[in-house]
Amino acid sequence: MKPLPVLLLLPLAVSAADPWAVIGRQGLVQFVAVPATLAADRAAYDEQLARLCRPETTCFVNFYAVKPDTVLPLSDDGEKQATATFRRSMKNGAERFQWACRVKPGAEGCF
Repeated sequence: MKPLPVLLLLPLAVSAADPWAVIGRQGLVQFVAVPATLAADRAAYDEQLARLCRPETTCFVNFYAVKPDTVLPLSDDGEKQATATFRRSMKNGAERFQWACRVKPGAEGCF
């Protein structure tokens, strides 16, 4: 009988000191802290999405302007700090980045 391979699991976020820390997960959705100074910087989100989402895979991310040491579940105040969402569904062949209206007022399809 062959020995089973060893599987090494690594956390996605480097540490709570990371200003873009993954603060939790719920199913497929990752919850990520966003530095307040970068809350409206699309290029900064794109950099993080490249880190958080493997290419050609389903990936759901909710971004919040909260401290990197915040834990789930978010308080009502934490929920109000949503900045953006990202959804990529390989099943549906769709990808969408959506701003929170409080961050980008007037952005098409903001929430």
